[in-house]
Amino acid sequence: MKPVSCVKQMGDKEVLYVNGESVVSLAYMTYYTDKNRYADFARIGYRLFSMPVFFASQTLNENSQMPIFSPGIFDGEEADFSHFDEDIERILSACPDAMIFPRINLCLGKAWEKMHPDELCDTGTDHYPEKRRPCFSSDAWANEVKRLIGWMIAHVENMPYCDHIVGYQIAGGNTDE
Repeated sequence: MKPVSCVKQMGDKEVLYVNGESVVSLAYMTYYTDKNRYADFARIGYRLFSMPVFFASQTLNENSQMPIFSPGIFDGEEADFSHFDEDIERILSACPDAMIFPRINLCLGKAWEKMHPDELCDTGTDHYPEKRRPCFSSDAWANEVKRLIGWMIAHVENMPYCDHIVGYQIAGGNTDE
C-alpha cells in the first residue's frame, strides 16, 4: 500500500501523519550515505530517514562551492537511478520498517543553464557573479522540473521499496534550500 502522508496543524504545532498515524518528525539524514549511521539511529528508535538526491552534478552551494556527494540522476543521456536505489537499500537494510523522505535537489545541470540563460536568476549576482541558478519563477525551469520529478516518481512507484517513500522534500537554488 502506498503511504499517505500529510502535515496537520494541531494547536500551535505541525504534526506529521503517515497512514493516519502521527509520526515523530525527527529524521536522520547524512550527505555521506556510504558512511551512514542508519543502524545506530534505527537502534534508538528512529523510523523517519532522509537522503540527498541530485538531479544534476552541480555544487550544493555557489558561495562555498561545496560539491555534491553523489552523481546526478539526469547527468547523462539516460536517467541513472542506481545511486538513489542503493541509498534506499542502505536505509532499509538498517531499518526494514523505515519511512523515507528523500531531499531532492532540483538543479538541472550546466547544459540546461547554457541553453536557457534568460531563465537564470538575476538576483544575488553580487554574491554569485559567475554562476547563476535557474529562477524559480521560470516557466521553462518549472516545466522541466515537473517532467523530471514525474520520471523520478514513476521510477519509485515501480520499485519494491515504494511503500517506504512517505514524501519528497524539494530543494534547490544557489544554496540548496
